[in-house]
Amino acid sequence: MAAIKNLPVTPKVALPTKASVLGLGRTGVAVAEYLAHHGVDVLASDKNSGIDPHLELKLKDLGVQLSLGQNKIREGDLVIISPGIPPKHPLFIEAHSKGSEVISEPEL
Repeated sequence: MAAIKNLPVTPKVALPTKASVLGLGRTGVAVAEYLAHHGVDVLASDKNSGIDPHLELKLKDLGVQLSLGQNKIREGDLVIISPGIPPKHPLFIEAHSKGSEVISEPEL
């Protein structure tokens, strides 16, 4: 029996062409990897100034742009925000002010 975990996951919905991923915890990294693997132009950021060097290299190898030490949102991107960031946080306001759709990681 073939190992199912090695099969690529096909998106069930149309993915954006550009996305800003806010928060690089375990799920944020997984979202950035998934999107980049499917050809999405990804900017991933985190308020912390450092992440695991192996993860950083892996993301960069996939073409993910990183911004560490501050969260960044590009104009017009779909914004995928960590569930740890509350809806009243200024990042939500910033994303909406740039005309971006904001979703949480589980919604993707």
